[in-house]
Amino acid sequence: AMNMGATMGITYLDHFYFGGYYVALVTRNYREDISSHYGEKLRASFNHGGFMAGYVWKPQSLSNLNFSLRGGWGSIWYFDPNITNADKLDELYRGTRDRIFVLTPGVEYTITPIPWIRIGLGVGYRVLFGLDRYNRADYDSPVATISLSFGSFKPANLEARDLNLNVD
Repeated sequence: AMNMGATMGITYLDHFYFGGYYVALVTRNYREDISSHYGEKLRASFNHGGFMAGYVWKPQSLSNLNFSLRGGWGSIWYFDPNITNADKLDELYRGTRDRIFVLTPGVEYTITPIPWIRIGLGVGYRVLFGLDRYNRADYDSPVATISLSFGSFKPANLEARDLNLNVD
């Protein structure tokens, strides 16, 4: 399964960051063990969002490590992808929805190729709480991340002359 998401935050003292995140399932995953009203395979919907916090080790270096924790609320449910009416979907498949809380600790290695872009590769482990209808072992799992961050990541040793700026 592949998820896609977004994060936004602020840094404090160059080392700490706080913000919010949202992640949603983008691949089409189906289950055949849940009965459909029309004989179709049911498609998964898995999304969550909330808060994140982290620590950046050596933030002024061209490469560094980020340690993070994301915690948020969301839902898992299965639906017939051929039905486009939201009220009808809710009426038919309300019983397939679990409200969840998700914790995802992780570590990410990043490089800063230019002062306003940071590229990262990370690993973590997703843990779900609040599952009633589904097996937690199906959803608790390792995660891998690829990130592209935009901001001001100026290394400590980068001077104005290195950026070809004219200072009068």
